Amino acid sequence: SGGVKFYKDFSNRLIKDLGIRPSSELVSRYNDIKMENKNIALSSRNSSMNRLTIRSYCMKNIDFFWITDVIEGIIEDKSFNPSAFEEYILRDISFILPHIWEEHIKYDDISPVPPVRIVKACINFIIKASKDHCLDITIENFEDMDKTSGAIYEYMCKLNLENITYS
Repeated sequence: SGGVKFYKDFSNRLIKDLGIRPSSELVSRYNDIKMENKNIALSSRNSSMNRLTIRSYCMKNIDFFWITDVIEGIIEDKSFNPSAFEEYILRDISFILPHIWEEHIKYDDISPVPPVRIVKACINFIIKASKDHCLDITIENFEDMDKTSGAIYEYMCKLNLENITYS
């Protein structure tokens, strides 16, 4: 709808031009409207998909904290199947979340992974997970989201994936 597009443009300009994130109240209201619109569209299309509700938490000064919390919520689900994901995704995410690919890690062989690879792996992981599940992601204390996770969140919102809702 027009309101959703306006919010996205406004939010992106606030972050880009002023370095300010929208208030948690505004984000919450936006997500409510977006979820209402999305739920109407998805109710008939995704009735057979597994719905996964993830409660995530933010910590301002710890890189990757929020996105790690979301990924942990996915892998804790009983239906999580690591073999459905490409090896490079699991390998790169394992740098920030070692137990995702634990059986393959040789701890003496771990070398740093460039942040861009970790970010891309996180995005690809969420996209792949959303093909098998409807992801309802609740974000606690949004205003404290770390910068890297915030960039991932903004990018994921721009993708407007139909099986992911944020609140």
